[in-house]
Amino acid sequence: MTSFMAVFAGVGIAVADLAGGEGLDAESAQLFADVRTGILITVVGSFLMVACSVGVNQAAGILDRRDLYRSLDMLGMPQRTMDAARRRAVMSPLRLTAIGSAVIAAVVMLPLTGVALLVQPLALIVIAAVLAAGIGVVALGLSVTKPLLRRAATDG
Repeated sequence: MTSFMAVFAGVGIAVADLAGGEGLDAESAQLFADVRTGILITVVGSFLMVACSVGVNQAAGILDRRDLYRSLDMLGMPQRTMDAARRRAVMSPLRLTAIGSAVIAAVVMLPLTGVALLVQPLALIVIAAVLAAGIGVVALGLSVTKPLLRRAATDG
């Protein structure tokens, strides 16, 4: 959902930038600046919630599968292999759904905005930056649980 909204955010910021740059009075210019800021805060907040959810779910999963990780460690599986499997289990679907929902949002937005706003450089930059930052924040949320995995694998 957040990736879907990233496309709307990119187009919304592009529209606000186009409308805000046409010799408006100070109050109207401030309104468009506030709209841009509000859009970005909403999308960033959404990705932060996704990252927190990933961290909590991964921590719960590690604690639920503590015996499995301990057994894999005793069998000689490196902890980085366990972590890599966990990382792939989260990041592969995330990338697929993030890009897929962004493409779907672009298709939905096309009749409303036309191609000109969707391919405006500012819109593309915002969309790419929001998606990259969101995926990065989720990866960070996942990496926070790595010490818990290490402890679960080595403690009895």
